[in-house]
Formats: sequence, C-alpha cells, structure tokens
Amino acid sequence: MKWALALFLLPLSVWVFPVWALSDEASILGNWCTLEGRGETIFYIEADALGVHEHTMCDWHEPPGGPALTTLIDCRNIHFEGDRVIETPRQTYTFIAALQSDDTLLVQVENEPQARYHRCDY
Repeated sequence: MKWALALFLLPLSVWVFPVWALSDEASILGNWCTLEGRGETIFYIEADALGVHEHTMCDWHEPPGGPALTTLIDCRNIHFEGDRVIETPRQTYTFIAALQSDDTLLVQVENEPQARYHRCDY
C-alpha cells in the first residue's frame, strides 16, 4: 500500500481525512476544478501526466495511484503561434494531493496555499 505511506508523510494537522469513507476504488485520477472562489483552476490528473488548464503539462517523478500522492512534477508551458510550438523550460515543483471524499481533492503545489477541488467534466 504505497498510498498509505504517503498519508503518513503529509502534515497530519492539515491533511487528515477519513480514509475509511473513501470507496475501494478511490483514485485521484480524473479532472478536478476549483471548489473555492479563487478563479477557475483545472487539473487533469492522468497516470502518465498532469495537465493544468490547456497549456501546462507536467511529468510525474512518482506516478499517481490510490487516494494520496506526494511527489515532484516537472512542468512546462506549451503555446502555439501559427504552425510553431513554443515550449518554456521545465520547472520542478512539489505536488501533494489527497482525496477527502470520492469527489473532493485537497491539493498543494509547492508553497502555494492548499485548495479543494471537485471532480468536473472538462
């Protein structure tokens, strides 16, 4: 149970959630939208990559599995200008995510404030 170890690595005072309340198939994979009113942020969490909005792509150092994850991600922005693809240099960030319920995800990227996300169809 790799995800169980990740739970103990998270600061308990902030990241405690009832694991027993999650379904047996709970996973952070999927599309996640901002729950709080801080502007719309969308995470596309897939087994092989993480997308943020339409232009940011990130590669996992540790692929997601189960209801929690603490890992590094290498991200770059990709834009198109006509037929040209413009890609920014990669930057590495700490990514922490933990399900609070089957439809609510708590995320923190680097030193940004934590935010809650809900599953969404994008």
